[in-house]
Amino acid sequence: MAQGKNITGLTDLLLKCMSEPDPMLSMLEWLFVAYRGGSLRHCWYGKERT
Repeated sequence: MAQGKNITGLTDLLLKCMSEPDPMLSMLEWLFVAYRGGSLRHCWYGKERT
């Protein structure tokens, strides 16, 4: 059975990026900073690497 997901943060991010002059660049910059900071690595690797 499908479960609901909390996407409030993603919605806020999308609205923030869409208000920028170049929304795609804004989203890519956010993605780069988030990945370099380590907050997205668990999404691709399953868990934080040490």
